[in-house]
Amino acid sequence: MMAEFELIIYELVENGGSLTAESLNQHYGQLLAKYYGPEVTLTEIDNYAWMEYPHYYLDYYLFSYATSATAAIQIAAAIDNQGDSAKNRFMEFLCSGNSDYPLEILKKAGVDMDGEEPYEAVVTRMNELMDEMEQILKSL
Repeated sequence: MMAEFELIIYELVENGGSLTAESLNQHYGQLLAKYYGPEVTLTEIDNYAWMEYPHYYLDYYLFSYATSATAAIQIAAAIDNQGDSAKNRFMEFLCSGNSDYPLEILKKAGVDMDGEEPYEAVVTRMNELMDEMEQILKSL
């Protein structure tokens, strides 16, 4: 939701629009309703929550954060499943430093952000966590 909000505000400016408190409240409120659904009662004050996050204005910070977490989940899964070969790819990735574009360096770790695999790894991990949570709740 936050990455979508960040995209909306950048596109608004790129298309000649201006950022006003009213427009930001409107866009943020629409996203809250979209992501939280009708089961959650939202108030007018909730539309102002975008003000709490100064990183919205730091060059797609949230997008970078989310994609980094996605890549990390795939790397961790590869290390768990493939052992030393995945560890070696990860070390090659780390040693690459700033030698190439980030997406190219990630490929050294076995992560192709243009493909489906990183996102499938996130879904798999989330399903595992949900299964674990359900087992814990059953045991209570």
